[in-house]
Amino acid sequence: HIDYEAKKITAKIPLRGDENKYLSNNRSTAVSVLNGECKKLENDPEARAIVIKAFNKFLINNFAVKFDDLDKDVQEMINSKVSYYLPWRTVYKDSVTSPARPVMDASSNTPVMPDGTGGRSLNDLSMKGKVSSLSLINMLLRFVVGKVGFTGDLKAFYPSIALHQSQWNLQRLLWREDLNIDNPIIELIMISLIYGVRSVPALTETAILSIAEHITDVFPRLAEMLILSRFVDDIGDSVDNTEAAKDLIAKADELFTSVGLKCKGWSVSG
Repeated sequence: HIDYEAKKITAKIPLRGDENKYLSNNRSTAVSVLNGECKKLENDPEARAIVIKAFNKFLINNFAVKFDDLDKDVQEMINSKVSYYLPWRTVYKDSVTSPARPVMDASSNTPVMPDGTGGRSLNDLSMKGKVSSLSLINMLLRFVVGKVGFTGDLKAFYPSIALHQSQWNLQRLLWREDLNIDNPIIELIMISLIYGVRSVPALTETAILSIAEHITDVFPRLAEMLILSRFVDDIGDSVDNTEAAKDLIAKADELFTSVGLKCKGWSVSG
């Protein structure tokens, strides 16, 4: 759902069945994984600082909220349903900007209950969808054919889309302040879409295509850029001159702001 007045996009994870049959409460698994990460990162201060910063960003940007800060009726709504806790682990990669980051494991299975329910994961429960509109070659060709090329990068693309409140029980998180294993566990709710959940790529792509369709009669060139000159959160296009590039960038920024998205930066050739 795209609300242009509230400047917000909200999505629901498409479920293939009854969450009460697929899932059971997996908090104990999430606690074990959290404790393991706390111990592991004790000996890696650089990665520890990066993970702490990432979780702080979740809270500062309102991608996640503390469970205890929610209204009582919302807490009761969440607790009245089966809860899925997203275990998270630190993943390392050869990158200057992001050598480590926390990654949610939505494929972690829940315990099998005596009545046969549970035993599956959030990714088992979630439908994947199909993304057929993205073409990296298309984007690169469109970037090189014009006289002036420009690129942009959408900021925090996935978590900029809110998760519908009715599904907040499916994205619970555990945290310890400063990743100190002696600190009490803090319960968080991830209230936005997040990397690691299998339906998120198709949901975000559907959102962008819907936005493009909304403006196609008013700004056909901008709609074309969103559909043909974008690969997930990366934009690459070209035009005849610098002024045309700046005009298209300004229109894109205005559009992104109207739905709660933001480009972290633009680069124009020359």
